[in-house]
Amino acid sequence: MNRKEIYVIAVTVFLTLIAWIVLEVQSIRKDTATEEQIDAVKLEYTIDTSVLDDLDSRTP
Repeated sequence: MNRKEIYVIAVTVFLTLIAWIVLEVQSIRKDTATEEQIDAVKLEYTIDTSVLDDLDSRTP
């Protein structure tokens, strides 16, 4: 192989890697939740302490 063929192969591999990286970054940005999506999820929970009391009253 001469220098021109090696140069063409190297440029092709380099451009393929750059395209792959760009597509991966776009995919990650699309799948990552935004601040508005995180704020939209409201966590409302209650703890039933009667279960804890029942467990505390039992003897091993």
